[in-house]
Amino acid sequence: VRTLVGPQTYAETQRLMQVLAQIDQVRAGNIAREFYDLAIAEFASQPPQTAFALAHINVIFAVNRQINTGISDEEISYAYLLRGQALETSDPTSAFSDYRQAITVYADNLEAYYALASGLLIQVATDSASTDDLTSEDMAVLDEVIRVAETGHARISPNLCRGNQDLTGAETFQQSWYCFL
Repeated sequence: VRTLVGPQTYAETQRLMQVLAQIDQVRAGNIAREFYDLAIAEFASQPPQTAFALAHINVIFAVNRQINTGISDEEISYAYLLRGQALETSDPTSAFSDYRQAITVYADNLEAYYALASGLLIQVATDSASTDDLTSEDMAVLDEVIRVAETGHARISPNLCRGNQDLTGAETFQQSWYCFL
């Protein structure tokens, strides 16, 4: 199972999946899961195959709106986050778009808020490093950084951060790092 990259082939794949979803929802769900697994594997490849992965994620996202594929919005959001991370240094603009999409798909993706806010802040710092003056574009980006950070911080459930936080292991740290924001 593979989606070809390009507007026409992507649109054809999406239409075929939507038709299949009407005929056989179980099979469409299985193919969507294969697409998801391929997308995650494509992010892990070196170099990451981000164009193929994005095509797979977009097909899943579209079909997921039509039927329950068994792939959660959280999983789809995670895939957009991974793509953004893969593109962060080579194509920050696309990475920021992926982070925004990750947040749109699943508003509780705290890592996407963090990645977007920190990436935008780094971009402003890098762009304005040669001058002491901030442009109106820089100020607009800084406004977005604050808005994204505040929105992300507001999504942290106070119940998740009660009591002692165990930061000794990688797994427990991943579950608690945002309690210190």
